[in-house]
Amino acid sequence: MDSTSLAVSYRGERVLRMRDLVQRLQLSQSRLYALIAEDKFLRPFKLIPGGRAVGWLERDVDAWLAERCMDSPLNGRGSENVLACQK
Repeated sequence: MDSTSLAVSYRGERVLRMRDLVQRLQLSQSRLYALIAEDKFLRPFKLIPGGRAVGWLERDVDAWLAERCMDSPLNGRGSENVLACQK
């Protein structure tokens, strides 16, 4: 994890913060919040009850991204792109 990452670890699971998602998904913070509001992206969970800090489990984000990749009309099922989605 680099020094600019805000990711933390919980029970061996990496928890991503908004800054990590922006870098990883190459989407703006406002776009991510819009996707959440439209139920098209995962809802975050509170890191501390009653607190403001939220996060996403890395494995959940990875699964969401893999699903988008496999469902993409650009994927061309049966092509080398399917292998790229599985990496």
